Amino acid sequence: FVIHEDLLCSSSGHFKKLFQQNRKAIEGECSICIEDLSGFLSVCHCRSCGQNFHTKCLDDWLQRKATCPVCHVDRPITVDLVQSRIWDAANGEPWDVYMQWLYTGAIPVHPKGLNDDGTKHCQLLMVSHVLGERLEDELFQKALQKEIVEDVRISSRAIGYHNIGQVYQLTNGASTLRKLLVDMYIARAD
Repeated sequence: FVIHEDLLCSSSGHFKKLFQQNRKAIEGECSICIEDLSGFLSVCHCRSCGQNFHTKCLDDWLQRKATCPVCHVDRPITVDLVQSRIWDAANGEPWDVYMQWLYTGAIPVHPKGLNDDGTKHCQLLMVSHVLGERLEDELFQKALQKEIVEDVRISSRAIGYHNIGQVYQLTNGASTLRKLLVDMYIARAD
């Protein structure tokens, strides 16, 4: 994947802890040039102290010194960004749904390759929700829950034992998807 680290970390608690655990809010001034961080200039941060800098300012700084201007740790910025990570995604479809939602704010109605197969679409929504739980992205999970409820309501398909069984295999007891599916199953039984 080639994804924007700041956007991903702003939405996913998992990635925030993994890549930007110490990062401070992007506000105030660049500690190098003393100019405002807001605006159109690219911003980066020290992975050690979390201080934000204009990318150009830090690049220039690191040409002269190999330490962070604030905490003085060696090599404050690594090349090991999200873009260079290889994620184990044997099933890339949930990642496609996540990336589309992350950039557009909408769950794709008919992801590529599913055509009009509503059962597979609902299945994809559930597996995508499991990904959302692993990424600790509550907004993505809520968007998927709304989409699952709407998908089942419009299509008049019932949530069956197979769906619930699959979700129970992929999630733990704290899963909000488990509760949603059980509630929907019970509601259909009435």
